[in-house]
Amino acid sequence: MEAPSNQEFSLLRLLAAVLVAFVASMVWFALFCCEPFNSMGSYWGNALLGLSGVFFGALCFRTRHRFVGSVILLAGGVAIDGFFEDSGDNVYPFSVVWVALGGLIPVAIYGLLAVITNCRRSQPNSQSRTNGWQPVSSDNNSTPGTAASRRSP
Repeated sequence: MEAPSNQEFSLLRLLAAVLVAFVASMVWFALFCCEPFNSMGSYWGNALLGLSGVFFGALCFRTRHRFVGSVILLAGGVAIDGFFEDSGDNVYPFSVVWVALGGLIPVAIYGLLAVITNCRRSQPNSQSRTNGWQPVSSDNNSTPGTAASRRSP
């Protein structure tokens, strides 16, 4: 069996991201959404629950996979929240919508970072521009590469 390359989306990272997203969401819920600390409304609490889960879970992915990973975490989190949501809750079904809205914030952040990273990678590097000079060695060589190849030893 071949080892996965650096470029591939890893199932192990996905499982770790799901676990981290769950733990981050539950810590947020325990600290700020339960009785003694219920200082914010249930809508904002649910939005920040989605934000914390997707944001911290997506950090488990490599930079190039964070946007796709955050979309997967958002879809999975909303599906799980909708499946286990108590229909007797006074904010249902809006709590699922607020979790989704909160989770869209890190998706947008990671998407914007992916666009910026890809734009920076597509710009030519100032050192790799071809201007007629070809480096022969790491020293500063002031002779053009074509002239250097025409010299006799």
